[in-house]
Amino acid sequence: MHEIRLSGDKLPLVRDMGVYGAPEPNWAHPDRTMAENLLLYVTEGELSLGEGETEYLLRKGDALLLKRGVGQWGRPVNAPGSSWVFVHFYDQSFASAEGPSPLSFSLLPHDALFFSPDKYRAEVALPKKIELPGDLHVERELKAMLRLYQSRHSLRHLLLSLKFMELLIYFIHKSEAAAVPSKAELTVRRVIDYLESRYDGKLTAGEIAEVMGMNYNYLSELFKQQTGSSILDHHLRLRIDRAAELLRTGRLNISEVGERCGFSDVYHFSRIFKKMTGYTPTDYMKSHYPT
Repeated sequence: MHEIRLSGDKLPLVRDMGVYGAPEPNWAHPDRTMAENLLLYVTEGELSLGEGETEYLLRKGDALLLKRGVGQWGRPVNAPGSSWVFVHFYDQSFASAEGPSPLSFSLLPHDALFFSPDKYRAEVALPKKIELPGDLHVERELKAMLRLYQSRHSLRHLLLSLKFMELLIYFIHKSEAAAVPSKAELTVRRVIDYLESRYDGKLTAGEIAEVMGMNYNYLSELFKQQTGSSILDHHLRLRIDRAAELLRTGRLNISEVGERCGFSDVYHFSRIFKKMTGYTPTDYMKSHYPT
């Protein structure tokens, strides 16, 4: 599907943008391969074009994300009066064949109050085609981006990229809200919900398999495929995140916080906390006002 991924710690950098329309009857999208990614959003009429082996028909309110390095093509079927906004942008994904797979944003608890660096280094796949007929928000945001792009603001390239990231996150939110989760996604969500309810102690593979009523090796492989993390590594992150929340309050000492989060050895707790957050528990407590 020629997926584009959004990194939480890197902006999608806008190269340029504008508005274009079919200039004549039976106009065809040009055959080309681009070095940058491309967003198309249809504001009037329809647009037919292809990427790789797949052809798309976009109607008013539809958006399409085309990946750099993949051939684009068209057939002469587009009617005059059709128009669309285009945004060329650079892909800032850090994922590479040499490095480990980045984590998924799906691992971030909805009620999290502590965001460690790995949360920002996570990645999410952008939806390919987004259908938002009647959604005025997208058109308003793109018009605001066009005004900024045409302004003389000295930092407009940064502001454009910030606004563009907001727009891509909006697309992700809308796409997820409309999607029907697969059986695998529901299973992984059940595992995550259970892990979030058990930040108070170490879990074993056997316990997880028993609660889920499924083979642990199967669960482990499924979880890794969906999230980029192992089950037990994610549980350890949850325990450390919870420890950070407790340390912020200043009501418990470090040993008590460690015990609340399933660490019987305060030195082991301190070592793991520093490794995963970059702070010792003492330094983290000092950086916050007690509540």
